[in-house]
Formats: sequence, structure tokens, C-alpha cells
Amino acid sequence: WLVDDLQAELDEATQAMLLEKISGVADQMLIAALELPKACKTGRVDERPIDLFHVEQGQVEPVEPVVKEPPIAL
Repeated sequence: WLVDDLQAELDEATQAMLLEKISGVADQMLIAALELPKACKTGRVDERPIDLFHVEQGQVEPVEPVVKEPPIAL
């Protein structure tokens, strides 16, 4: 799935709901945004870990989640 500029059309609650629904059916999701969606700031979506990257002028750099949560015990 490719999700582009989530914040442009959806409020935070709807963004979170959409990301949870997509993550339930998608093995891979790419989100392009000017700002990190609030639902992604923990580094997890629907209990699945995500990787965050910042792209600027052709350079790709990994980014740490804004809010760290403790690992989930399995």
C-alpha cells in the first residue's frame, strides 16, 4: 500500500483507524508525509513495528520513533 499525505484529508482518529485497517491486510505499507502522522510516532502501527526514514534531496536517513514504548512481551 502507498499512503500519501494522510494529514491533508483526515483527522488524527481517522488516520489511526485507517492505518490499523491497512496494516491488518498489508504486508508492506509506505507512507509519504510532510509530518510524521501521530499514529506512527511510537514506531508501531497496530502492534507491528515500523521503520521510519527521512528523505531529503535524494538522501535517505533512518529516523528513531518520537515516543519510545517498551517492547511487547510475547
